[in-house]
Amino acid sequence: CDATQGACTECTSSDDPSVCKGKSECDGTCTAAFECQYPTDPITSQTNPQCVPCTDPKGKGCYSTKAECQNGDGQQNFGCNWQYECKFNSNGPTCSKTAHGIPKLEWCEQQCKPTYSCDEEAMMCKLQNATGGMTNKTACDAGCPATPQNATTPFQLRGVWRGFAIEQAYEVGEWQGDNSPHAT
Repeated sequence: CDATQGACTECTSSDDPSVCKGKSECDGTCTAAFECQYPTDPITSQTNPQCVPCTDPKGKGCYSTKAECQNGDGQQNFGCNWQYECKFNSNGPTCSKTAHGIPKLEWCEQQCKPTYSCDEEAMMCKLQNATGGMTNKTACDAGCPATPQNATTPFQLRGVWRGFAIEQAYEVGEWQGDNSPHAT
């Protein structure tokens, strides 16, 4: 079975004898496998990805039918369509086409937001061109004071903390601590 063509061919001496079947058995099971082929430049390309016969039918990304390649299963494979990635630039984050990424544009747009992080030296929140920061600048500013505070209490530890004492003799104990910016 030539899975790139979906047709049975005559076995040659270089073929594995365990794979060679009779023509009638081969004709009933031989189908082409398909993979999604993406244009080389998603930004300038006017064509969409296409399902084409697999170059290596046993390779990763090959689907047993063209319909499975085109439509996907909606769980791990979302079909042969452009996917999206969040790219950061001076204008802020934008969703761009890519071969492998977030399956739907609306999902990308929900996640692709400006993020802020606390600049330790400046003691203020700044816009960052990456994921992983806070999306709410006001919340970031609240945890990042603009003026130096008590250097003995790092801002990451500030707040009210509650703990339970667990000891070898298991003396039950509970404590509560307030690590305010001015605590020592």
